Amino acid sequence: MPALQVREFPEDLYEELRVFAARNHRSIAQQTVASVEQAIRGCHQAQCASERRGSFTVEPLVEREARNAKREEVFRRARERQSKLCGALPEPSTMLAEARTERDALFGELAADVAGEKR
Repeated sequence: MPALQVREFPEDLYEELRVFAARNHRSIAQQTVASVEQAIRGCHQAQCASERRGSFTVEPLVEREARNAKREEVFRRARERQSKLCGALPEPSTMLAEARTERDALFGELAADVAGEKR
């Protein structure tokens, strides 16, 4: 496969390319090929060609929408459960006080057991 070297590439443009490549989960080389392909052949052909080379996978729109709908349903159910539980749960400060009281009682029993008072 041929290699390409570009001299005097502007630093600010290189930095933008690096960020753009990271956003698209590609290496700088993969992003450069995809960008040149897009500029020469157009968007659709660039995606198809990149897909053939295996540099990234294009998720069909139907699958993406189904995945997003499923995610939204999970979030909706989580919010629903959270709203049901919020009224049933005591305040955090109450729960903490109860936990400390229980801990102190258990510690007192253990201390008495170690001292031989309880057997």
